[in-house]
Amino acid sequence: MFEPNSPRLVSVRGVDVEAPLGGTMLIIANDDQPGVIGEVGTILGRHRVNIANFALGRSERGAIGVVNVDEDAGAPRALDAAIDELRRVPAIREAWVVRLS
Repeated sequence: MFEPNSPRLVSVRGVDVEAPLGGTMLIIANDDQPGVIGEVGTILGRHRVNIANFALGRSERGAIGVVNVDEDAGAPRALDAAIDELRRVPAIREAWVVRLS
């Protein structure tokens, strides 16, 4: 915790990353190569999933992206569809959603 009432995620699988800890978070483990972040943004945009915050951590083993997103109550399956598409990107090893309230 860096300041009162502002919890932060600071490490994922040994990779340093700093992201707000709360709400809906998409966590991505990927190869550290050009174009991955752009592809993530394009896919989320295509599914109308709004990015609230994007944090990236890198190590010799690859990269971890933490994407805080706004879930649209009117389109509850949009994020699920985006995750399915992200998992098919060759450079993305894993993608999962964490929902905290």
